[in-house]
Amino acid sequence: QSISSDPGLWPEITRAADRVFLVKRGPAAPLYNFDFPFDDQHRRFSLKHYKKRLRNGDEVLREWMVYSVFKNALYCFPCRLFAAPSSLSALGNRGFKDWKHLGDSSAHHENAKTHIDCLKSWLELKQRSKIGETIDAVS
Repeated sequence: QSISSDPGLWPEITRAADRVFLVKRGPAAPLYNFDFPFDDQHRRFSLKHYKKRLRNGDEVLREWMVYSVFKNALYCFPCRLFAAPSSLSALGNRGFKDWKHLGDSSAHHENAKTHIDCLKSWLELKQRSKIGETIDAVS
């Protein structure tokens, strides 16, 4: 396969084989040692957005969140793979670049029905591909 790990360079994902390949590879890891560029308003993506603070104070990694170096934009990995083109938000389609509103927008996105459905599809395909690998390895 020759699909980049940068979601800003992905074509429209329509083939099941491409989805399986990308799900098996998984989203690109957070870029902890990257100097994120500033936009016109002198704002930039911050690593703090990779984590979500729960009500009990714990922090969890937003595994769905993936940054595009090519587009200086943020994407939702499962929405980019599974959402219908008509229902795509910026996080699933062209990439999100409004760094000032990222906190509110990512929280809103996480609670959207489309995102939840895409997240379920991602996790189901991820699980099925693991089971398939196990069966193939035993055979």
